Amino acid sequence: MRASEAGSWRKAEAQADRRRSNRGVMAAHEGRSGFRWSPWNLLLLVPLLMLVTPWFNSTDPVVFGMPFFYWSQFLWVPVGVVCVLVVYLRTKGDGEYAPDVDDRVDDLDEGARR
Repeated sequence: MRASEAGSWRKAEAQADRRRSNRGVMAAHEGRSGFRWSPWNLLLLVPLLMLVTPWFNSTDPVVFGMPFFYWSQFLWVPVGVVCVLVVYLRTKGDGEYAPDVDDRVDDLDEGARR
């Protein structure tokens, strides 16, 4: 067998191994989605209201020398944090977090065994 044939054979064998290993992963994910719906997720839309600038486009009232537009933007930061916290606390136990996978394989290992 020539070196080029051996190289192409190894490449084909590696691709076949990858396909075989992916089949098991695909079977584990079959019929599942990583998306979990909850009505609490709608609360995450509230911080997006800060993007409607015509509602906040004014200078009065002034707080600590800052026009309303600027200090209202700062006010939305804790509002967004509270919304995310509430959604997290209300939905953290809902559904399944990960499909049934081998617990010896870490997500960051990219399939490598421990």
